[in-house]
Amino acid sequence: MDDKVLRNLKADLSRQKAEVRSRIVLTINAHYERYQAAIKALQDTPKWLQDTREPLRALQDDAASLADTATAESGAYSAKLAQLERIRHHKKLLEFFLDAHRKVEWLERLVGIDFAAAQSEAAAAASRNPRTNRRVSTATVIPDTERLYVRDPAQLERVSLFLSLLRASVEPAAAQYAFLANLAPRLDVVRTICQRSAHALLTAQLDEFRAGRAGDVPTVHACARAYLYLDAWSQLVVGYITGLVDPVLLAARDVAGAGSGGKRQIPVYLRTVERELSKAPLTLLRHLRDVAPPAERELLSRHVLLRLLEGLEGGTTPATFSAAVPTAFHRNYVATVTFFRSMLDELGLADQLAAIPELHEFMRKWPVETYFQLIARQVTADLEPRADAGPAVIAALDRMHADFLPALVHRFYKLAAQLALRHHLALTTAPVTSCAHALQRLAGLGETHRAILASPLVAQHPSIAAGLAPLLAKGGDPLVRAWRAYLATELAEGCATVLRLTKTVASQYRATGRAAPTEASSFMPLAFKHVAELMATDDARALAEVEEGGDAVWRDVVPAVVQSATDTYLGIVTELLTTLKKTEESLKRLKMAKARHAGGGAVATTGGAAAVTDEDKIRMQIALDTEAFAAEIARLPHMDADAVERYVAPIRALLLEHRPGDSSWADESSST
Repeated sequence: MDDKVLRNLKADLSRQKAEVRSRIVLTINAHYERYQAAIKALQDTPKWLQDTREPLRALQDDAASLADTATAESGAYSAKLAQLERIRHHKKLLEFFLDAHRKVEWLERLVGIDFAAAQSEAAAAASRNPRTNRRVSTATVIPDTERLYVRDPAQLERVSLFLSLLRASVEPAAAQYAFLANLAPRLDVVRTICQRSAHALLTAQLDEFRAGRAGDVPTVHACARAYLYLDAWSQLVVGYITGLVDPVLLAARDVAGAGSGGKRQIPVYLRTVERELSKAPLTLLRHLRDVAPPAERELLSRHVLLRLLEGLEGGTTPATFSAAVPTAFHRNYVATVTFFRSMLDELGLADQLAAIPELHEFMRKWPVETYFQLIARQVTADLEPRADAGPAVIAALDRMHADFLPALVHRFYKLAAQLALRHHLALTTAPVTSCAHALQRLAGLGETHRAILASPLVAQHPSIAAGLAPLLAKGGDPLVRAWRAYLATELAEGCATVLRLTKTVASQYRATGRAAPTEASSFMPLAFKHVAELMATDDARALAEVEEGGDAVWRDVVPAVVQSATDTYLGIVTELLTTLKKTEESLKRLKMAKARHAGGGAVATTGGAAAVTDEDKIRMQIALDTEAFAAEIARLPHMDADAVERYVAPIRALLLEHRPGDSSWADESSST
């Protein structure tokens, strides 16, 4: 940057500085009075602050003095308030104690306790013996209550309820206040009397039920509620089990006795227990459950179930759970499962089975898998893989039903499926030798499938039926299709054998001088005769009686046979007519050549009606045979007019196609 530029820049800055300065001066001059007022206010501020500092300090000292005074007065007020609160609390405790004392005395009167008499007797005894002359307190004098009972169930229930409420209100404060704790022994005495009374009333009702007599249900309900109010439900559970359940178990043990080898007869024992429990114990149990809350209800039911389980386990040995003898194992296991399933329903524990580990542990002692392996080995060993083993499969399923265990339903389903598949495999590998044999196979398979689905093992267990039905259908469909195809093939071959005689028609009319035909060939009614005869056999009737067979087979086989026969007949007719046409053309060329050679000119046509040639006779016979073929098709089942027309139409069209140019052969046939 040169000097000229610097001088210019300096000049610009000086000029701008002068402009700014002039503007500031103008601004100050315009607001000069306001600036002077602001400056004066700022100069007076220190004096103003000095004048206000002393009043503010005095005000601050007054506020601190007032705060100290308020704090002192607040403390005094809080102390007075706390004292009043203690007085009010003590008053409430006193009122509560007096009210509780009156209620205790009222309960004591209801149960027959006389504490005043007991205190007087204790004081008299102390006065007679100066050495023990001490102040007698109601908290230490407990009267003799061994012979006190509440005989009325309703009063017992009422006393137990009020006692429960009173204990719930007194006991939380008794640990802190001695005068309330003095009421606890008196409440314990009342509670003891109530428990003794409830036990006596319940025992009497247990005796009534055990003797087979109808007990007093309201008394039972009152005792149960008394036990609930006294928080002694476990005592009721013990009393019920020892009073009703244990005698039943002892009696059942005596009835079951000892079988061969000193083993208890489990089915007899369980049947006896269930029968005896259903007479009275379960009836009383239902009455007790009616008044019990859910938790107490479950407690009673679980302890009864555990006692039954304990009674059963007491008579078992390791041999009881052995699967070495499948029949004995099945008998014992089924009896056990049936018994506990019934008891779970009666006790209301069916939906809580997973929460009873003791029962699960007991059921795991039964080696059901080993048992099933033995059963499966026996069943499969007795079943030979033969095509005629359908009845043996049904017998095996019946045996499996006799040995069935609900816990192994999936295993039994797999075994049943295995037996069915083995039977299908045996049928697949066994050849079919005749149409009658194929019908027998179809009927036998349908009957076997129907018998399998109707067998008790399948019919009584929907889960097995649901899996086995589609399996049978899937395994049987290939067999049915194969046997139907065999029937169609064999029957079609029989039809073809007859229809091949159509080839002899040409030899019957060519150069034989035979008259024109007026009826179908004698072999044509035999074309489907063997089909009708087969459908009239006992095997076909047996197949018709099978639910999944019968007409369903012929609806598939007959159209297939007719189609095959039609194709065969159409091929024969086509070949024959083609040959006729070639022969006619050859003869025509030969005649024309001879005529030209003899006359040396064009061949003259003869007038009048043309004579019926051998070829025309052959065509006429084929036409008559075709109509007879259609009539034979119409006689078959599942063949209506539309179906017949559909099969025969190609043959008729072929005849029209191969008719000679002159239709006199048709007119001649009609006149003949």
